[in-house]
Amino acid sequence: MNPFLRQVARHYHTTGDISSYCFVFPNRRAVAFFRKYLGEEVAVAGKPVVAPLMYAMNEFFYELAGSTMTDRVTLLLRLYESYKAVNPSPETLDEFIFWGGVILSDFDDVDKYLADPSLLFTNVSDFKKLQDIYQYLNDNQLKAIEQFAGHFRTGGKYKDEFRKIWDILFPLYEDFNSRLEAEGMAYEGMVY
Repeated sequence: MNPFLRQVARHYHTTGDISSYCFVFPNRRAVAFFRKYLGEEVAVAGKPVVAPLMYAMNEFFYELAGSTMTDRVTLLLRLYESYKAVNPSPETLDEFIFWGGVILSDFDDVDKYLADPSLLFTNVSDFKKLQDIYQYLNDNQLKAIEQFAGHFRTGGKYKDEFRKIWDILFPLYEDFNSRLEAEGMAYEGMVY
């Protein structure tokens, strides 16, 4: 059996100046195998070549965006800086780390799916807005939404904390993204 990446390496190696190409693969493993097969083709030919550019998809997007791939710890620390900037009473970093990871993951998904963060991160506790938006729902559906939203209107330490975080998600998203952009950093969804 002749692996697909070996066939690709052989084809492009024999067509001429392979160094003028840029290859983008779905992951780093494919890059490693292509590099191996291309090396074998060069060894068989006995003539050295300048290697082409080879990227995994994520690396390619970062390259196009002009940003550097940023590790999760750095992203969480930058997110915490933004959190302190938009939250009048922020908790400590230790308390924030769990929620920060969840928020970071949510921001990544929002950007990957091209959702409008200003519409997504609206204030859930404002039931009047929900009621106005969903006039087309029947009585049972409205009752279900009212019951859900009612949980956020009642007190309780965890509910109040959740509501406070939800209320600042859009300003947090904006501040976080502008901080990263100013430093030439990005998370995957932001680059996408």
